[in-house]
Amino acid sequence: MSDFKESQAQVVTPKIESVDESFNELEAVATNEADIPERKITPRVVLAIISLAFSYEALLFSFILPANVLLYINESIGPSNNYTWILVGNTLVNSVLQALSGRLSDIFGRRYIIVAANAFGVIGCLIAAR
Repeated sequence: MSDFKESQAQVVTPKIESVDESFNELEAVATNEADIPERKITPRVVLAIISLAFSYEALLFSFILPANVLLYINESIGPSNNYTWILVGNTLVNSVLQALSGRLSDIFGRRYIIVAANAFGVIGCLIAAR
C-alpha cells in the first residue's frame, strides 16, 4: 500500500544534558563579571522612559477623568440613567483599538505604532484645546 521502508526512517534522539551540568555552566558564566556588559543610561534612554511614562499617564487619565466628570455633567444637565453608556462605549472602542493596534504593531513594528498613536494623541489634544 505504501512505499515507505523502514530503512528510510531516521530516528533522531536529542542530546539531553543533566540539569546539574547546565546549571553549573550557567553559574560559571554568571559569576564571571568580566563578561557582563556595562549598561549606561544615556539621554536617549531617559527620554524613552519619560515618553512611556507620559503615555501611561494619558491612558490612565482617559479612563479616570470621564468617569468622574460625567457624574457632575449628569447632575447639571438632568438626571439620566443612560450616561453610563458613554463610559461603556469608550471602553468598548478602546478594547477594539487595542486589538487592532496590537495586530498592526506585529505587522509594521511596535515603534512606528507607538509613535503614530502618540502623534494622534497630540493632534487630538491640539484640536480639543482650540
